[in-house]
Amino acid sequence: MEENEVKNEGKIKKYFSLVGNFLYKIRYLIGIIILIICVCNEISGSSIGAWNTYVDIGKKDKGIIFGESRGLRSDEWGVTTPFIFSQITTGFNWFTGVLRGGNTEAFTIYGLPIMKIIQIYRPFQLGYLLWGASKGLSFFWCARLILLLLITFDFNMIITKKNKLLSFIGTMLLTFSPQVQWWFATNGMAELFIFGQLAIIALFHYLNTNKLIIRTLCLGGMLFSAGVYLLILYPAYQIPLFFVFLFLAIWVIKENYKNCKIKKIDILLIVLGTILFLLSIAYTFYGARDTIKVLLNTAYPGKRIETGGGALPKYISYIQNVFFPFFTYNFTENNVCEEAMMFGLFPLGLIITVINYIRTKKKDLLTLLLIIPYAFIGIYCIFGLPGIIAKITLMSHSTASRALIALGYIDILILIISLSQMEKSVKWWKALIISAVTSLILVIATKFLNSEHITNLMALLLLVICIPIFYCILRFKSKAHKIILTILIVALVGVAGMTVNPIRQGISIITDSPLIEKFQAINNEEPGTWIGVGLDFKMMPNYIAMAGVPTLNCTNAYPNVELWKQIDTNSEYEDIYNRYAHIKMDLVKTEEDRDKKFELISDPDVIKVTVTVDELKLLNVKYIFVPRNLEQYNNENVTFEIIDKYDSYCIYKVNYNN
Repeated sequence: MEENEVKNEGKIKKYFSLVGNFLYKIRYLIGIIILIICVCNEISGSSIGAWNTYVDIGKKDKGIIFGESRGLRSDEWGVTTPFIFSQITTGFNWFTGVLRGGNTEAFTIYGLPIMKIIQIYRPFQLGYLLWGASKGLSFFWCARLILLLLITFDFNMIITKKNKLLSFIGTMLLTFSPQVQWWFATNGMAELFIFGQLAIIALFHYLNTNKLIIRTLCLGGMLFSAGVYLLILYPAYQIPLFFVFLFLAIWVIKENYKNCKIKKIDILLIVLGTILFLLSIAYTFYGARDTIKVLLNTAYPGKRIETGGGALPKYISYIQNVFFPFFTYNFTENNVCEEAMMFGLFPLGLIITVINYIRTKKKDLLTLLLIIPYAFIGIYCIFGLPGIIAKITLMSHSTASRALIALGYIDILILIISLSQMEKSVKWWKALIISAVTSLILVIATKFLNSEHITNLMALLLLVICIPIFYCILRFKSKAHKIILTILIVALVGVAGMTVNPIRQGISIITDSPLIEKFQAINNEEPGTWIGVGLDFKMMPNYIAMAGVPTLNCTNAYPNVELWKQIDTNSEYEDIYNRYAHIKMDLVKTEEDRDKKFELISDPDVIKVTVTVDELKLLNVKYIFVPRNLEQYNNENVTFEIIDKYDSYCIYKVNYNN
């Protein structure tokens, strides 16, 4: 009987092994099938339903399948997505007349899709060009998530020497870390990891093959990845992560260069590929040269110089992220998006690394190389760097809070690398002591640093979460603990990461909006420049721009300095409007009714512009979207004609009498 049970158990293991290997081999095919299903059904993670907090109030968002629209993610649903939709209505021009109410470069700074060959460097936006708004939005979300999972897994297979379980664990920790998910749709978060890791994968395979076609593809993959990474244009994340990928590349070259035999054809391809790459990048920056020049001279972010420091509390408190999707926090300075962290499970990776070294006396080159950016970025984040060093290393273009993403990423890498090299588990009683003490220190520090919102019960729950995870990591060589750890990791990121963004179908909340239709119908009949006046929500003018009509005070990713100088003739307020800005506008009758023309009401990116009735002509305003009556502002030069109403909002046409 026992012999039969052993045979049956062996058959079951063999069956699961075969199934697992088969699924592994067709993983990209599975990803493509899932992507097709999702795009056909217009599935995305957008929080665009949050607009009904301000428009169509009380209207049910029929598109939500799971979760809720995150109002906090207004950079996505309030800026990026509306501006992409505005591009669809105007034919994907490189220079658009919609944003800022005038000629505005859309590709580099705004990061919008355009009908140019350089759009290949923003591959996930190609869906908008091919299939329109709803399916384009679905492709943007789903393709990035699926490819992030697949690329991260393949990358982890390289650094763990093809350990599939650890590669899976590392993939889950990265892809569904709170910091990745809270910022998933903005600042190129997914693209940074996808193409940073893809470049390393391509480099690895380039060095380990002599087949010309594969080498050519790998070379193309590296250059393409470099182009995508470069054009993300968010240095706060790009620069610290670049140091991580740089040392990973050094490791790949050091470990594999002996396998590579460079031929004349390889040199020719490298030269030609590099020339094409440089020409495409030069073409992009030359086309946007005026925009980039303006941006570099802005008060924010162009002239911002950071030296780091002060980020240790946020780094230590990463475990509190499990609560962020479910509770409303009142941080003194930031919201949960800004406090979101990677789940690197610090300091377990470092602990396992030390244990491995004590046992084997062997130094791992990859770990040693990763410690270099870990130490450098850690010093920047925690203590800060001298200004000259921050400038030379370009870390002055990041911030301590943003650079923590690199530390969290290294924590994940060191964890799975050290576990892949672990020869035997830590004894159970030692593992229990280490996991309990480490967890207790982390929880006490988190509770102390965040006492305003971490209750005693929440602190106790954090202990319950950390101790078993840390214990299973220390006991990883045990098959039972491998299984338990995998389940715990999936549960952890499932709670803290997978619940952040909603699962929605379609964009009916926008396409069925009568207000969008009104904007378009009015502007189609008699085109003109629009502004939003007296609107409480700083991004409300972006709703106008989403209709594809020229909107002067939509979010200005770079300033329209010449326009604002029409009413600031002495450049008295240039430091206020010369920045990336969300612009709230108000209207007064005369100069005597105005306190300030320009005011920075929320540092660094929310300004208020107060204009007189007569100054509207200087700004070439034709339509005003406003939640109040404007007839009282009529004078001999300007009259306001109401042409439509919607809920509490009015749409006025501005008539100039001379």
